[in-house]
Amino acid sequence: MEPITEVDIQEIVRDAIQDAVDFLEQDISIERLKAARYMAGETDIGHEEGRSKVVATKVRDVVRGVKPSIMRVLMSTSKPVEYMPKSQEDIPLAEQITSYV
Repeated sequence: MEPITEVDIQEIVRDAIQDAVDFLEQDISIERLKAARYMAGETDIGHEEGRSKVVATKVRDVVRGVKPSIMRVLMSTSKPVEYMPKSQEDIPLAEQITSYV
């Protein structure tokens, strides 16, 4: 088995990134747009005649109110993510990845 060259690694990474972008654009972006519309209080749900058309945005309001507190907790540490090694051999790699994040 031949060693992988830097060019091979670049091609693998480029293909993985393109696959991720394609997945986001084709599968997730439609759902994200729908979720964003719902979050803004716009719905495509019908209503019955004689009933209110009011859309409550309580969940959105709570999420917006809590978001700064959550961000404060996550951003107040120098290590928001810490990788834990599974074995002795993994310790240097876990430390390197943790310091990179």
